[in-house]
Amino acid sequence: METVCGPAGLRKSFMLKRVPTGVAGLDPMIQGGFLERSLVLVTGPPGSGKTSLCCKYLEAGASMYNEKGLYVSLIESKEALLANLLQQFGEHFSDLEECGMIHILAFPSMKGEGLPTMMDSIMATIKDVGVKRLVIDSITALSQSFTNEYESRIFTHTVLTKLVPSYGCTTLITKELQSDKDYIGNSAEDFIADGVFLLKRSDYHGRTLRELVFAKLRGTRMISPVIPFTLEGGFTAFPPFHHKAFQHMRRLKRVPDSDSHFSTGLRSLDEILGRGYPRGSLVLLEVAEAVAFSAYGVIVHSIIANLLNNGSPSVGVCSLGIDPAGSYERLAISAGENVKYTRIAEKWSKAEGDVKPYSVLLKGETPEERLAEYLAIGASLRKETGKPVIWWVALDHFVDIFGVEYAESALSQLSIDVIRHRELAHILAKPGYEYLVGTVGNMAATHLRILDRCGSILVYGVKPRTPIYDMTLDPEKGLSSAKFTPLL
Repeated sequence: METVCGPAGLRKSFMLKRVPTGVAGLDPMIQGGFLERSLVLVTGPPGSGKTSLCCKYLEAGASMYNEKGLYVSLIESKEALLANLLQQFGEHFSDLEECGMIHILAFPSMKGEGLPTMMDSIMATIKDVGVKRLVIDSITALSQSFTNEYESRIFTHTVLTKLVPSYGCTTLITKELQSDKDYIGNSAEDFIADGVFLLKRSDYHGRTLRELVFAKLRGTRMISPVIPFTLEGGFTAFPPFHHKAFQHMRRLKRVPDSDSHFSTGLRSLDEILGRGYPRGSLVLLEVAEAVAFSAYGVIVHSIIANLLNNGSPSVGVCSLGIDPAGSYERLAISAGENVKYTRIAEKWSKAEGDVKPYSVLLKGETPEERLAEYLAIGASLRKETGKPVIWWVALDHFVDIFGVEYAESALSQLSIDVIRHRELAHILAKPGYEYLVGTVGNMAATHLRILDRCGSILVYGVKPRTPIYDMTLDPEKGLSSAKFTPLL
């Protein structure tokens, strides 16, 4: 609901119509879409995804909302454009063009003297066909058609403020940048446009990171100023991560282990890593600053629950600040009766009466004695079940139990046990324990990093090396719905 003050000071309320973009993940971020008849500038360097976003906007309009679209190309021919879109849309975009739902007008190498004729052609098509969605690619090429900068500005201003809006189209216009760092936001088209999207493609630890920046969008409340996106399988945006998954915990769908690997419990992650985690190895999950437990817990909890579902026992050291009882309760839901083979180790510091059935208090006076007790827990469960043990360790609490000086030695001895019995140790490292990350990283067969970018959760493999993936989760479907999509 928007409120406008009239000349007499009266206030008039009305609903502004939204035009859905149809881009997966984008509309929820901008209150359902663009305001009808608005003009949005899509800017970024070559290869940043401007054409993919604009064509998806037209394709969705034609396929999902029965709205005809017009694509005006001032850069490439119609044949070249369709050929480039073949990989993203298959024959679908061409089919929509052939049946008249999408029209393409191409004016490559247009010069200033031909622009009036071009504009007549554009406006005639909009009027005759009934175009509702318009894309002009690009305003940079349009301005470069003039030899006189003053004439270029006058013509561009006329197109943006009078001709295009007068026909009722909701319009996207692209603008080329040499680099996303070149964006300043003080050009005439930036002020005229109702919205400005900046598409960024940057290098993050030698990997491609794509992000969409909402520089401006009038009349719209935006959930986040920046969201990651991918061009994999078409333009897809990723809203902030849902942190309610642990409030909708349910039985994890069991994924079988292979002779050589333990499944991560998440089929999408198994595919990325090539069947999961190798048997007889350490896994390091390195967590960046500000990543919530409900995010990194998806990866940690899934491997524990899946191995429990496959009959393996688990021996854990919870992170400081995480309630062991809560962890046990979540495992009881996701692993059922197999949770009886879970033990959570703590350094002895409380009365025996407070000990839960799953708790094991390490009472040794020295770190060496406590480590012997700790490893004995796994040996007992291994003998009882005849199955390999999953060891899950939070470094912060592990250091608290065994001490700073002995922690590295304790981890080395744990790794020897893991290799000998072809088991798995999942090590969680939060910020502040970098001095141990190098040691564990050298021992680990798998090293993952997880970070929070404006609410979106990104994951990538250091070992094995992988691209950056966005992690999404349907909170109503539980952990088994976790999906990892590369930001390519």
